[in-house]
Amino acid sequence: FGWFGVVLFFLISGYIITYIVQRETCFMFLVKRLFRIYPPLIISIILILIFTEHAYTMKDILHSSALINYFMIPQNPINGVAWTLVIEMLFYSSCVIGFSFLKKRPAFFSFGVIAITFLFVTYCREFGDRFFLFVASYSFLPYLVMGQLLYFFSQKMISCRTFLLLSLLGYFTIMEGVLSIHTVFYAPNSYGVSFLYAYFIFVLCMLFNHKIKMNAVIQFYSNISYSLYLNHGVLGALILNQLVLGQKLPYALSLLATIAMVSAVSYLSYRFVELPVNKGVRDWLHSRKTKP
Repeated sequence: FGWFGVVLFFLISGYIITYIVQRETCFMFLVKRLFRIYPPLIISIILILIFTEHAYTMKDILHSSALINYFMIPQNPINGVAWTLVIEMLFYSSCVIGFSFLKKRPAFFSFGVIAITFLFVTYCREFGDRFFLFVASYSFLPYLVMGQLLYFFSQKMISCRTFLLLSLLGYFTIMEGVLSIHTVFYAPNSYGVSFLYAYFIFVLCMLFNHKIKMNAVIQFYSNISYSLYLNHGVLGALILNQLVLGQKLPYALSLLATIAMVSAVSYLSYRFVELPVNKGVRDWLHSRKTKP
């Protein structure tokens, strides 16, 4: 279900980010996204450096902290889950570049991202290895655009015919990216099939959104979800391996203990990094907006 989870994450992100864009200025959007993404990411990298024995160079640390390592050879990722974060940043960048179109001509914006992705995928091997790596990440943008189109359609910002046409073009471009670049995800671990499942479930959740209730546990993990995403991979594997290989606990108890410890670390990151930074940025933007 990893492929399914990745697709669902991108659909949700495309939907939510498009919702946010409609309520913010370009400057506000850019500043909030940068401070939303980078401080917790840097903290997660520091934690990995503290708890792992791998020797990284300062260049590796700086490149990973800036997320530019994924466009380099060798990539030397420190936090392995950050490959999806690169795709998020590319989508945010596209939103900033096409901000006015995104607000005033939404169909044109979505078509533009799909068309540019198709063009990049077509010529992905024509301009060297770094361009190929860039396109390998950029080819995921139509996944987010598919979530974006659902937002546009649900808010009656595009017609049904436009929605269907752009959705078909988006899915076609997704499969072109899989067949041209991510061939290992064609079969049996198919992003194409995982996308259809995730899309179906996402639409069902939209239709029954008014009936879905959030309990305290889901609310807690919803709040810490970004920090949990950053910390679950390397730290989770490290803790689990220590408990299991060290024969300290049976596997089931080791797994529960790992989930508890990673949840605790993620909560601390959320409580003492995410919340203060986000509040500080909001207060600064508010004071800047209200100055005479």
